[in-house]
Amino acid sequence: MMDESKPLMMDESKPLSPAVTSAAPAAPRRIPRANFAAWLFIALGYFFCCVFPISKKPLLAVLFLIALYALSFSVLLRGRARFGLVQKLVLLSAALALIAPLLWANAGNTILCFLYALTAYAYLFYAASGNCLEEGLSTLVGADLIRALFVFPFSSFGRIFPALASHEKKGAGKLLLKILLGLLLAVIPTAAALALLSYDSGFRSIIDSLFRFRGEDLAVQITRLLFTLPVAMYLFGLYASSVLRASSREVAAEKARANEERRHFVPLVTAAAAVIPLLLVYIIFFVSQWAYYTSAFTGVLPAKLSYAEYAREGFFQLCAVSAINFLAVICLSRYVRREGEAFRRVLCVILATFSLVLIATAVSKLLLYIDRYDLTPDRIYASWFMGLLTVLFLIVLLAQFFPRIKALPLCMAVTVALYLLLALSGPNARIAHYNVERYLSGKTKSIDIELLNSLGDDAVPEMLRLEEYMAGYSSIERDAIRGDSPYHYPENSYPRLVLFLRQRAEEESKWYDCTLSRLMSEAALRKAEFLPDGVQEKNIIRLQVQLDLREDIGLLILDYGSTGLNGAQGVANADRSLINHGETLDFQLCRQIYDRSADYEDLSLKFTVISEYADPNFENVYPAEYTIPLETISLRASYGESYRIEISGDRESGYLARVCD
Repeated sequence: MMDESKPLMMDESKPLSPAVTSAAPAAPRRIPRANFAAWLFIALGYFFCCVFPISKKPLLAVLFLIALYALSFSVLLRGRARFGLVQKLVLLSAALALIAPLLWANAGNTILCFLYALTAYAYLFYAASGNCLEEGLSTLVGADLIRALFVFPFSSFGRIFPALASHEKKGAGKLLLKILLGLLLAVIPTAAALALLSYDSGFRSIIDSLFRFRGEDLAVQITRLLFTLPVAMYLFGLYASSVLRASSREVAAEKARANEERRHFVPLVTAAAAVIPLLLVYIIFFVSQWAYYTSAFTGVLPAKLSYAEYAREGFFQLCAVSAINFLAVICLSRYVRREGEAFRRVLCVILATFSLVLIATAVSKLLLYIDRYDLTPDRIYASWFMGLLTVLFLIVLLAQFFPRIKALPLCMAVTVALYLLLALSGPNARIAHYNVERYLSGKTKSIDIELLNSLGDDAVPEMLRLEEYMAGYSSIERDAIRGDSPYHYPENSYPRLVLFLRQRAEEESKWYDCTLSRLMSEAALRKAEFLPDGVQEKNIIRLQVQLDLREDIGLLILDYGSTGLNGAQGVANADRSLINHGETLDFQLCRQIYDRSADYEDLSLKFTVISEYADPNFENVYPAEYTIPLETISLRASYGESYRIEISGDRESGYLARVCD
């Protein structure tokens, strides 16, 4: 058993040779502030578990990262951090990765920026303790990352337990650890007892008044507690290994260089035999298909092909071939033996050149597709990926002519820089602006309202600009400009746009999902009149549909009709989750949208339940096994009034809709 009065000691290791020992600095024999660091990482581990799902809590995720960086470097290292130029640039990139989620409400970029900032933290803490194998922009940066992310944390993964119990005064830390362990062991049986005893209504009311959270909240808290310890063990393991430095940096660097040399085991003739057939295939491909693929540069389509068919055909294959070529170049550089270096460089140059031609062809097809059918997230990310590959292949080409260029760290730096540039630029906002601008200028005849809505808060300013433009036309003007005019838009585009804007205006936001984009969109929505001519509630028929079901559902579709009026609306959760069985849903019919002059409508309402989630579509056609239609009900509805409709039942016995008094 460990003596509590002694500081926590590092494991004894085999002594190094005198020559090595004299060159290496003496490693500390104990973990500085081990007890404090252990409890600090326990708290940070729980904080980490609270930020999920990250896409819905961007502000909370950024606050966690700020706390992690600040406490680790200012409290634990306390001015002992040693940052070179490379580490300072990594720290700057991490700061930029924290800014992007605060600017734009882009779920994918928020997650990637969070992961990058965590990776940068592990590397910076490892480097700040003086563990980098080489200073500056080193070719051993890959080995440094592996050591920082995997070797150091897991080599000291279990050290947190003796650290939690270690304390120099009265064993307070050990006592606190025992109490915490007992509380953790009590969570599951206590929860089970509460669930079993809740059959008594009086006891349940007392518990509800004391603990105002649902069973789902209890499950979330238990999950967080279960994952807190592994996260804390990882963070403390990185800290312990970094400050102890159990092995000499010089010895580790020599070992890493030896491993680099051992990787060059493939004979040059074998590599040539593998690459030359690939190059022959490319030559045949370019010669036979040159006219077809260069059509994208001239804008003249091959016969019998539409823009969509030509742009899509072969695009993803060209991207995949370019990525395969990049992997081939990496293998030639890292695994082929050193002899015949000139011939190996020639192979790399030819592969990179062919790849650049393939990328140019793919990009020309993509640009043609964008010019015809506007931007989407997939198209902008594909453009970014092709641009990244172009830069990487150019670096590879330069490295063949200038061997002093450190290609690997330079490629990593360029990848990070280009991604941060993409994330900080707000791609969703750029997509919305591009599409709306082209529509308003008459370059396209239609616009995808659903796509704009899927871009989230970043697209709200452009959606409001589009609504103002569409609302400027009366029904007569819309009829006059409909058809071949560049100002054509489908009959139901404007109603859907108004509905989406109203839904966003009614959304409740939490403090932890705050972004600059969300604040700006909320401010714009409060000032906007997204119904034409300043329409107020008196010009709306509102249907409040109260669900009283026995299970959750995927979608709810409403088909409504009146004299000369037919339409459809649907409700689904944007995150693809099921609609709660007790939720209240809102459907609205605007007088001016449908150019009605009467003060009332004799409506026929037909609801359809889609029992499982399916992607909404214009035709409202869904899998037959999930589609459950309800009987049609009638309603004499006046504008400016709200009507309550209740839907009850389940998928086995059927659903029933009725108008409530």
